[in-house]
Amino acid sequence: MKHLSLLLALFVLIGCQPDNKNPDKRLKDKDVPVDFDLGEAKNGTYKNKFFGFSFVYNEDWSLQSYDDMERIMQMGSDAFSENEKKEQLLDAAKVRTANLFGVFKHDIGSIESNPNMLMIAENIKQFPSVKYGDEYLELIRELWGQQTQLKISQVGTIQPVKVGGKEFYKMQAELTIPYSGKAYQDYYCIVDKGFALVFALSYTESEELNELEEIVKSMKFKKS
Repeated sequence: MKHLSLLLALFVLIGCQPDNKNPDKRLKDKDVPVDFDLGEAKNGTYKNKFFGFSFVYNEDWSLQSYDDMERIMQMGSDAFSENEKKEQLLDAAKVRTANLFGVFKHDIGSIESNPNMLMIAENIKQFPSVKYGDEYLELIRELWGQQTQLKISQVGTIQPVKVGGKEFYKMQAELTIPYSGKAYQDYYCIVDKGFALVFALSYTESEELNELEEIVKSMKFKKS
């Protein structure tokens, strides 16, 4: 699946460097609290202590490291940076956004259709009106009109869904990718601990979606 870096950039929404005392050096330039963590993917299971959840994924798939995710995000940002003002907005968004998890069925660059799951968390303290996942997804939808490389549109309406016992909101999108045809994304979002926790499933056919939804079904949150 082509333009995956651009799809990831759709997460980035609307700067000074944060005063960050988080012990993880990878987060030194991110606006996150001291107890925030990126989570750990090991032996087919991803765990995140800050948000208190875990899920399982297929170990045969291509797991992306934190640096891999940062490079993909930068590629997507470059694709959107058509002018100085937009570039400044994207740079500010990078400070607020932490890449948590990414897995692709095949290595990036494969000519095969490449279903994947990507997960980010964005600090939304600058957006006090965003209280629920559907409000954040509406901001993502607004961003679609700011890029020209993809034709992307919402399918249906944003709906509440239960994931691991928590109430997320789900939005589906259809994309027309030049020279590649149609692709689809299912976005899931919950607002928790001052962050929008978002993950997206990207696929081209129902069998790929079924594989990705197995990850979603395995998600478990600790009882608060």
